[in-house]
Amino acid sequence: LLAVTTRYEGVPNATILIYQTRQTREWTEREISFVSEVAYFASISIHRALKLLESRLETASFRSALESSKTGYQSALLDVSE
Repeated sequence: LLAVTTRYEGVPNATILIYQTRQTREWTEREISFVSEVAYFASISIHRALKLLESRLETASFRSALESSKTGYQSALLDVSE
């Protein structure tokens, strides 16, 4: 089993596990280095995906609040005009 934790700015955000089922083996330094590089790029991608999700949730929340305020404003206008 080869396990490498992905980290973004020192904070763990995932773990990559590689397991060979047919036989027990020792991972070479080159293989470990390769997986470590993949983990580095994965950590950046995970961080960016989480930031994008956070941004979309904030946008949805903002739109919902805007729609609520529009509805309230339109109701108030109707009450005044009657």
